Amino acid sequence: MIKYLSTLSIILISFNGVSQTEIHELHFAELIIADSTQNSSNYVEMFVFDHINSNSISNSFVNDFLYEGHISEGAKQASYDLEQDKNRMGAYFDYGIMFKHKMKNDFIYTIRYRDINYRTMGYDSNLLRLALSGNKMFENQKIELEDFNFKERSLQEISLGLEKYVESKKLFIGGAISFLKADYSRSLDIKNASFYTAPDGQYVDFAADISLRETGKSGAKIGRFEGMGTSINLYALKELGKDHILQFAITDLGFISTLRTTSLYEKDTSISIQGSDLLNSSESGTNIANGIGLEEVFEIGEQQEKYNYFLPFFIRLNYTYFLDDKWTILAGLYYRNDENYVPKLFIKPGFNFNKQRSRVAPLLSYGGFSEFDLGISFYQKITGDFYFTADILYLEALLAPNTTSSQGFNLGVYSKF
Repeated sequence: MIKYLSTLSIILISFNGVSQTEIHELHFAELIIADSTQNSSNYVEMFVFDHINSNSISNSFVNDFLYEGHISEGAKQASYDLEQDKNRMGAYFDYGIMFKHKMKNDFIYTIRYRDINYRTMGYDSNLLRLALSGNKMFENQKIELEDFNFKERSLQEISLGLEKYVESKKLFIGGAISFLKADYSRSLDIKNASFYTAPDGQYVDFAADISLRETGKSGAKIGRFEGMGTSINLYALKELGKDHILQFAITDLGFISTLRTTSLYEKDTSISIQGSDLLNSSESGTNIANGIGLEEVFEIGEQQEKYNYFLPFFIRLNYTYFLDDKWTILAGLYYRNDENYVPKLFIKPGFNFNKQRSRVAPLLSYGGFSEFDLGISFYQKITGDFYFTADILYLEALLAPNTTSSQGFNLGVYSKF
C-alpha cells in the first residue's frame, strides 16, 4: 500500500468537503492514511466553486447575460436550438474555508465556514421564447405551458465535525453537523398554464396556478437573518485490498425555518388583458405587462406566513481503482434531491507525474442539470505541505459556446502545518 500513498493523498484531500458541489470529486482531503502514525497535525483549506449547468441555456446566452449587458439574437437562437422536452438549469456559487486538527488519539476535529448561493429551474420551451422574444410568434395561437419551477437560496454555514481513520479496518469515517443561517429565499411554481394571443394583439388570455414565496431581499447581505436551520454530513471510505477504494457520502441533509414572515402569493387564476396592440417582440422592446404589478395582474394580496423548507441533499457513491502508482480510475454516481436534477454518472481517469507532485485527470459525465459534459482537473504540490487544485468543469464551454450549455470551475488551496 505504501507505493499508493501519494496517489491516495491526491484523491483523499478533503473528503468531508463532498457537500460543496456534486462535481467536486474528492477535492482536497488530508492524507489520513499516510499521516495515521503522526501525533498531531493541522490542516487548512480554502475553496471556491462557480458553475452554471443546463441542458438548454447556451453558453453564448450566459456570456451575453453576464458580461455584455444584453442578450443577442444569435445567443437566443442558440438556446432555442438546444431546447429539450424537459429543460433544466442549476447555478451555484460557493466559497469557504475549513480547518482540521488531528489529535493524538487520531481523531480529527473539523470546523468549516461556507457561503452557499444556488438557483435551480425547470421550464417550458415556449415560456422561454415568450420571455426572450415576446408573443408575436404566437399570434392567434393558444399554447399550453409545461409546469415551471424556480428556487433561489442564499445561506451561510458553520459546521463542526469529527473524523477518524481506523487502520485495523482500513476504514475512514466522518460526520459533521452544520448550523445554517439564511439571508434570502424565493420559490416560484406555475402549473396548468396556458397563453393565447388574439389576432393583431387585440387581447391576451393567460391562465395558471401560481405560487410564489419570498423571504428577504435578493442580493441580501450576509448579516441579514431571515431563517435558521441545521444539516448533517455523513461519509465513509473503505479500502478493499491495496488497489480498490469505495466511498459513500450523504451531505446537506437538513432544513431551514424562516424567522420572519414570508411573502406569499398564491392563486389559481385566469386573466384577460385588453388593448389595441398587445403584440410584442424582442425587437420592439415592449412588454404586454409593462407597468402592471403582480398584485394588479392576478388580483391577489400579499399574505404573510412562516414556513420550513428542506435543503437539496446529495448522495454520492465513488469507486477508485489503482492500476499502478501513476494511473487511477475513479467512477461513480451523484444524486441530488432536486426535481430538475438527473442522477449523474461519471468516470475520471487520472495520471500522476513529476515524482507524484502533479496530477491531471479528464472527466466524462452524464446527467445533473445537463447531459454529457467533459472536464479536466489539475493538481499541483507547490511545496512540501502546500497544494493547489483547479477543475475546469465543462471544457465544451470553451470549445463550442453556441452549441453547449454549461460552464464553471473549482479552485482550492490546501496546506498542512
